[in-house]
Amino acid sequence: MSIKQNGGVFGRNPTFNDVTIEGQLTFDGGVDINSDLTVDGTVTMDGGSTSADFNFSDEKKALFGNGNDLKIYHSANNQSYIHETGSGDLNILATNLKLQNASGVTKMATTSSGISVTGGNSGTNVDVASFTSANGALNIRCSDLSAANPTWTLRTFSGEPIAFAQGTTERARITSDGALLVGTVNNSPVGNNVAGGIALLSNGSAQYSREGGTALLVNRKGSAGELVRWNKDATAVGSISVTSSSTAYNTSSDYRLKENVVPMTGSIDRVKALKPSRFNFIADADNTVDGFLAHEAGEVVPECVSGTKDAIRDEEYEVTAAVEEVRDEDDNITTEAVQAVMGTRSVPDMQGIDQSKLVPLLVAALQEAIARIETLEG
Repeated sequence: MSIKQNGGVFGRNPTFNDVTIEGQLTFDGGVDINSDLTVDGTVTMDGGSTSADFNFSDEKKALFGNGNDLKIYHSANNQSYIHETGSGDLNILATNLKLQNASGVTKMATTSSGISVTGGNSGTNVDVASFTSANGALNIRCSDLSAANPTWTLRTFSGEPIAFAQGTTERARITSDGALLVGTVNNSPVGNNVAGGIALLSNGSAQYSREGGTALLVNRKGSAGELVRWNKDATAVGSISVTSSSTAYNTSSDYRLKENVVPMTGSIDRVKALKPSRFNFIADADNTVDGFLAHEAGEVVPECVSGTKDAIRDEEYEVTAAVEEVRDEDDNITTEAVQAVMGTRSVPDMQGIDQSKLVPLLVAALQEAIARIETLEG
């Protein structure tokens, strides 16, 4: 193809100045373009150089490679694309690679130690990864980079758990309802008798389950003293304290907490109303022990018993077990993670007994008996 300008014909290795071409133009030799070249069609070049701009209309592509695998273009809806359509990788090589906004502010850059993601100079939010309505969307956000101690947030959009893994093995997760699970994907490792795991639930409760070993270890280093404190409505009502050789289980008993203090009377008759028995627990048929039936002891010393006779409560249980995500050696997901399906059922709400609460009555009965003995001896 030849092009005439001012009556002349450009031959091989031409030089163009301010040329507009409509249609297809093929260069089979060197071309020097020293000013703007506007093309509405297809340009094929093998050799040549330019010191001016190539202007491509919307949806017109710059194609690279024998198979036109690499495409660079601007769409009609005002989007820009670099598209590798072949089977190879898209490699961008640079000593330092930066992504900047229209004002020249770097938003992401490679560094000697990895990747740096920053906000603008104004100290606004920083988002890493998309946060849309699509399932699986992940967002990492810094509330304000200009703050002295900015808050970083990691979140998912539609309630998926956030899992932490070593290799292909999940070690911990945060569930959609805010529970932190370690070593398990079960929200109730105690209730479901799992082999091992910790659940710190968003309602403030915690569960620890372990097979064949101590599930909870608590240590006080150094001096003797309080190890655990129990509060009710932010007021201390009991504690566990330790020394180098013993443990004390304490309940609040200071005289300043009490009023209407009177001596106990009729204690012998009350002791006679107790019904101590020998029995075995259903779960431990081979072990016979001494004790009380809770509701019977509660008729004599109500404060020694918790719960109500024949009570029923609702219990959450696992209907379908959770499935852990599994990945192959190439980090491809071979089994999708599925959260456990939980249900509610009615179960017996068993009574309990604190036999130490019987001690005041036994002491008072003994004192009454001693007084009678001393009277008879006198």
